Amino acid sequence: MRKNLNLLSSVALQAPDAPTTSDTSSDTEVVKRAVAKHELLNSTGEVVETEEEATGIRYTLLANSQAFDYQSGLTAGTRETMLCIFGAKTLATNETSAARNNTKGSASPDEQIDAVRERFAVLETGKWVDRTREGVGAKVDPDALAEAICSVLVAEGKMTDADIAAGYKARVRAKIEDDKVYARKARTMPAVASAYSALVGRTTATADDLMAL
Repeated sequence: MRKNLNLLSSVALQAPDAPTTSDTSSDTEVVKRAVAKHELLNSTGEVVETEEEATGIRYTLLANSQAFDYQSGLTAGTRETMLCIFGAKTLATNETSAARNNTKGSASPDEQIDAVRERFAVLETGKWVDRTREGVGAKVDPDALAEAICSVLVAEGKMTDADIAAGYKARVRAKIEDDKVYARKARTMPAVASAYSALVGRTTATADDLMAL
């Protein structure tokens, strides 16, 4: 049976809800142009008005209307939860700001929101920052990403080593090159992000390493 390259498509991009007045704030550039909208979410993903009700955030980049939702998994109304959601709002803002003001060139809106998704995916692995990252807009290693995707699919029982050896990894590698959305979605998965970081962080890695199954 033909394997489906869209096994990772369940990692869907979150669409922003309609803005409200009482629960929305904006971070701004020096010229005071609003670049993003912040909203507070309760545990069911509904927009709420106060920090005491919230367990997560929604960060919407106005340049492309793409949103990122984060849930803390904590109980609403506690000190820890309120500090967590404040930190999440700040981190999302800092990531897009760093992308826009990168000395190597301003990142596109899609790259900015991807930077937010990737940073939070790294947090899910138990690390504060990916110390192997070369900076915002750095070129993704398609071989390492294909290896990471395949290793996760095998670990989760979606594929077998025989499937990978029969050419599936080559198909994934081609899809990464041809479908940037697929590549971005893959890197938002914590397991893939962790595997990819481990691969690109190996100082003695060779092409043989990436071919090993």
